[in-house]
Amino acid sequence: MHVVLNNAQVGGTSHPRHARPRTHASAPVPARMEHAHDMHPFSGRDAEAVLGMRRLLVKLIGAAGIPPREGAQRSCSAEMQLVANGGGALGSRAVHMRTGPPNRVSTVKDTEPVWNAEYVSDLSDMADALSRGAALRIDLWDEAETPPIHIGETSVPGEDILSLCMRDVEQVLPLYRAPTARDAAATLTGAIRLRLAYVDVHAAIVNMQTASVGTEEQQALAEAQIRILTDAIREEEETVAFLCCGPVSGTHGERQQKLNEVSQNHSQATTDALLDAMREEKRQALEAVLAMHNQSLDAFREDLNAQRTLQKKLQDEAVKVAQAEVEVKTSQLETLTKLAQSQAMETAERVIEQVEADTRAEIDALQKQQVDVLRALQLQLAEQLTRERAVMEQDVETRSMLAEAQVASLKQTHAQLIADLNASMAAAIDDCEQNALQVQVAAREEVAEATREHETQLRAITEELEAVRRGEADERAARVINMVQKQAETVERQHEQEIAFIKDALKQRTEDHHATLLALGERLDERHHDLDRGWNREVEELRKDLTEKGLELQARHKVEITSLRSAYNEAIDKLKAKMIALVEERTVATETAKLEYEAQLISMKKEHQAEQEDMPPHAYYSAPRSHETV
Repeated sequence: MHVVLNNAQVGGTSHPRHARPRTHASAPVPARMEHAHDMHPFSGRDAEAVLGMRRLLVKLIGAAGIPPREGAQRSCSAEMQLVANGGGALGSRAVHMRTGPPNRVSTVKDTEPVWNAEYVSDLSDMADALSRGAALRIDLWDEAETPPIHIGETSVPGEDILSLCMRDVEQVLPLYRAPTARDAAATLTGAIRLRLAYVDVHAAIVNMQTASVGTEEQQALAEAQIRILTDAIREEEETVAFLCCGPVSGTHGERQQKLNEVSQNHSQATTDALLDAMREEKRQALEAVLAMHNQSLDAFREDLNAQRTLQKKLQDEAVKVAQAEVEVKTSQLETLTKLAQSQAMETAERVIEQVEADTRAEIDALQKQQVDVLRALQLQLAEQLTRERAVMEQDVETRSMLAEAQVASLKQTHAQLIADLNASMAAAIDDCEQNALQVQVAAREEVAEATREHETQLRAITEELEAVRRGEADERAARVINMVQKQAETVERQHEQEIAFIKDALKQRTEDHHATLLALGERLDERHHDLDRGWNREVEELRKDLTEKGLELQARHKVEITSLRSAYNEAIDKLKAKMIALVEERTVATETAKLEYEAQLISMKKEHQAEQEDMPPHAYYSAPRSHETV
């Protein structure tokens, strides 16, 4: 986390800047330092608010190594609070924040929760408390139970927070459970991973100025000495120019001569003499100054030659030392690079091996779980099939028993009907026989009565015949006998007709009863066949239902097995994808770290070369001694 300060001028007015005190008594402030100082024109209330800004940035990433809880899973949450040296909370504006439950994307929520919760707190009024022993305490709670269970705590001292000024760092802090009556010492209950950053603008500016002063103090003496030497040379050149362009030989002298010629014509000789004397005196003074200046220039040239020689020697020595240091640093960096690469490769290999082991363990666990689930499903399907088969067999048995009972009842009804028909037929036959007997008896009685009447008539006729024989009525007797014979024949024919009619009626009634019995037998046979067909149809339907249910159960079993196999394959694919992504992430992280390290090494080399190129040639020397002579 990099905090960028806004260097723009706050407010609409400009204020005079305060010059930074010189680091050396005789060394002026370099121009580039003054320009760097001009880059922070903070002024106004908004600028004071920015300069007084103090912020604490905390990001709770996650925890690891938490002991599992028996019987249920944990739901961990972290609580942060700024406490004093004695452990009490600092006022109402102290940091007091709490995370929610772990993220859903976390792999293991129970013993390795992940939050990724970020918090920003204003510490403008509590910076002094941090320097006086305050600390940031972090407590880990288990929210799965009521009230929550305290898992462990850790703390970040205030001095460590203040040391993170304008930079961030990721830390892994151990969690300890407070000592109890059972355990006299604190118990390690895991570790929490967080990222801290402290923003203090005022302290950052002070540190930046102090750092700039510390880096410039090393070049202050050399720059001051060069500045003094430059000023001395410039003063000598100005003196020489003034002597060369003075009032004697310059335009000012000519004007003075003209004025003297105009105003003092009468003293031309005196003026010429005085001018000659002045010219001679100035010439002699100029020659003396030029001689002294030539001597100083010769001394300065000798000193410069000596300084150049010394500068070359020192520069060669410095270059050799710098080259040796660069070679040593390069070898060290190469060693560190190789070591880091080997460590990164070993770490990546260990991570890959661990991931492969975890993946194998998860795959084995999933396979075992899949086998157990398949066995349980097979057992459940077998039990369900057995139960359904038993139910269907029981239903079939019940229906067969009902059909047998219906058939038995129908047979019993048929037998009863046949018995009733036989009884009715026997009764009808008996009635017919009785009627026939009665008719025969009546006919016999009638015949006997007719016979008796006929005998009586014959006896009377015989008596009459005898009387006729005795008398004259033979013809009348013969007519009477013929008539009686005709009547007897007629009665006999009627009797025969009645007997034939009775026989025909009995025969017809017997045939009707027989046809009725045959129709009843056919109806009973049809009903029996219908019952057999219905029973067979029901049995076939039950068999079809049983077969369809078996096929449906088999299809459902196949679908469940297919879904379980697809879920198993998806889980395996997800695990493979996670493992490949983790390996790729580790590889990319290793390559990124390698590239960053190489870029940092190249930037360091470039900075070192730039420092060597920007290094002034007079950085290793003191001020020239010719200035004192001048």
